[in-house]
Amino acid sequence: MIQFIDEVNRVLWACDKIGPDGADIESVLQLCSSVVLRARLPKHAETIEFCKKTGLVELRGNWIKLTPLGKKLWAANPDQRYELTKDQKQIFVSECLLTEEFKPSLQGVFAQFVPDYSAGVLRRSKVDDPPLTGDSSLLAGLKDLGLILETETGFAIGKQHAKSMMRFASNETSLSDLKDTLALQEQIGEFAEGVALSFERGRLESGGFKTEAELVQRVSEINTAAGFDLRSFDGKSENLVHDRFIEVKGSTKAKLNFFISRNELATAKKLGKTYWLYFIGSIDLANRTSRTPVLLQNPYELFSVGKLKTECVLYQVSE
Repeated sequence: MIQFIDEVNRVLWACDKIGPDGADIESVLQLCSSVVLRARLPKHAETIEFCKKTGLVELRGNWIKLTPLGKKLWAANPDQRYELTKDQKQIFVSECLLTEEFKPSLQGVFAQFVPDYSAGVLRRSKVDDPPLTGDSSLLAGLKDLGLILETETGFAIGKQHAKSMMRFASNETSLSDLKDTLALQEQIGEFAEGVALSFERGRLESGGFKTEAELVQRVSEINTAAGFDLRSFDGKSENLVHDRFIEVKGSTKAKLNFFISRNELATAKKLGKTYWLYFIGSIDLANRTSRTPVLLQNPYELFSVGKLKTECVLYQVSE
């Protein structure tokens, strides 16, 4: 791995700018060096070699060009941002990282985690366990890609990935099966957000608020740490300032049941009545159907007064 996984986008940008037929490596290196981002001075030659290793570029002698996979990854970044987009991360994990070449290193990392059965996640404590070992750049990349989450007490592999990664680490699942699982989870989330976005625009349009409907924004495509997925309006807005912030949860099951992160909970508390949670149940990806969204306003208050049942699955204990 490389130190900063987002640097892949710099190489993709340079290759795309040069043209589909490619160019000599020196020209790409000069382009990469022409833009300073976040005061970083990475070794671009190493990034190019990494892109070759992951199948994003093709090298023939001193000539470089994007491969079909490289073009696919770059196309998943329509705004040409430096940071990998959510779609880029999904492609990178399933088609670049989950390969036979990286498999031994990945299994070595994931095997260090132990199940937290009550929470349905994998954990590694900073206090009780030895330090997480492995190539430092690989560990940093796994964090950037969202496969490893850093917590106050250590590290975790979230519920959406835990079962697959544990089976992968113990050789109970193939790379192909793992890719399929990750893709399915991503598709459920994407579908749920699409349903919520359409519902929200339809709600505003039916109330006669066409301008507001057109200005509903899908925040999650740009900022996954916002604590909500959509920015919308309660109704008519004189100054067109968003006043409804929506977190979307999706499930193939009908019954309302979901996990909420510490960040989402803190955002819900901060925003109060302007924070909404839209639950999309009974998702059927094959037929592209689901239930009508269940709308919950001010979910933090509903948790506090017990109108929504919550269960704490992990406690931090200190003296």
